[in-house]
Amino acid sequence: MPTQPFPRNRFTNFNDFMYHLWSFSDHGNLLAPHRFADALQMDLVSLAGYTGIPLEMLIHYPASLSVQTYMRSALRVIAVLIENDMEVDCAIFHYLNFPWVQFGFRTAEQIVIDGDVEKFVKYLLTEVFYPPGKSPEKEYITESN
Repeated sequence: MPTQPFPRNRFTNFNDFMYHLWSFSDHGNLLAPHRFADALQMDLVSLAGYTGIPLEMLIHYPASLSVQTYMRSALRVIAVLIENDMEVDCAIFHYLNFPWVQFGFRTAEQIVIDGDVEKFVKYLLTEVFYPPGKSPEKEYITESN
């Protein structure tokens, strides 16, 4: 959960948001947990608590599969929200706080943590943003791509 109200327009677009998250280090180009936590307005201790990933792993092993998989899954959901006419900060707020009735009143963050990303993204694209009769203009990244 955010520790303070979300500032408006911290990120001008999705590319600006993604650039903020990347870490260019000896490990290669990867998503940085401390930057991811900052973008979600929380500290690493909170991120570790919500995700179930040990804090030591977030700090010392940012390139680990579990850390990168969680952050990439979260970004898939946030990207779908942003690409469907939602501002970046608004999408992050919805990701953290909006309860989805069809998923047992869980937030998107809880859905990602529980591993239901594919089902949730499919639901967003087929039922929320592109109901029957309305087709998407963009092709979204899936696990199979």
